[in-house]
Amino acid sequence: EIFKIIQENLVEKIKTEDKSLLTQITEQFEQLMNGMKKAPNLTMEQLVSLLLEALEEQVKITVINSGNKQRPETDENGNIKNTVPFSIFIGAYAVDRGVTFPNLISFIFGRAAKNVTLDSSMQQLRILGARPKSDLACTRIYSTEHTLKVWKMFTEIDKEFNSENSYDKCYNI
Repeated sequence: EIFKIIQENLVEKIKTEDKSLLTQITEQFEQLMNGMKKAPNLTMEQLVSLLLEALEEQVKITVINSGNKQRPETDENGNIKNTVPFSIFIGAYAVDRGVTFPNLISFIFGRAAKNVTLDSSMQQLRILGARPKSDLACTRIYSTEHTLKVWKMFTEIDKEFNSENSYDKCYNI
């Protein structure tokens, strides 16, 4: 419900050419263009028009949680199928355990685990899935400071575990 209200407010602000929103869109667009090797030939006016069309006609909001009887459709690899170009998935435990979202470019991770474990943290990161390098310039992940610190710590542990010398260190060779 709240995301539908946000969506409607964004549409209204774009239609009324809200200066604050257009400034934010411009800043993000410029940052994105700077991060791309081959930027598309797209003006701000074209971008705003495409954004308005997407918000009005091409967005689907899906709630995924353990209480839902109906899970989103998946492909043969267990990836969530996107039925529209722009999908918003809302969920908690059911989302961050063994689900992969192809073409995910923005993710807000707002909940912290009560008991932090390597397994749970690695499962949470699976939602990001494998992605082409071309998506990296526009991928954004938002989380709490605590969650970011945990992910960084487990990333370092994982790197060390998978390094060439990890076997020797484990067995004191």
